[in-house]
Amino acid sequence: MGHHYVRPACRAETEAEVADIERKIRNRGYYPVRMGGDDYDQLQADPEEVTRRFTQVILQEAQRRIEMADDKLRGKMHRVIVCPANDDMFELDPLLHQQATSWRPMIRTRSI
Repeated sequence: MGHHYVRPACRAETEAEVADIERKIRNRGYYPVRMGGDDYDQLQADPEEVTRRFTQVILQEAQRRIEMADDKLRGKMHRVIVCPANDDMFELDPLLHQQATSWRPMIRTRSI
């Protein structure tokens, strides 16, 4: 299988160890991405690809969290307030405005 390394230095030898490290990274508000050396080199050479990949990962994580909230809130009466901040990308808006199965986020926008 080989070894997996995480920056800062952290070594995982099994899939379970890698999954645990990824969970810890997500729980701290970061976005883990697996890649090989060639992918890493490509990203280092192409800042536009970094932006594209980062946006893709953020949208996937937001979708994962929406689905998790939907599962936990199904059948319960809750009002969910979603508050994107000034550093959140506009690409999140359509995802946040979509109708979830068991909850509807309350989002208000204001033109300034």
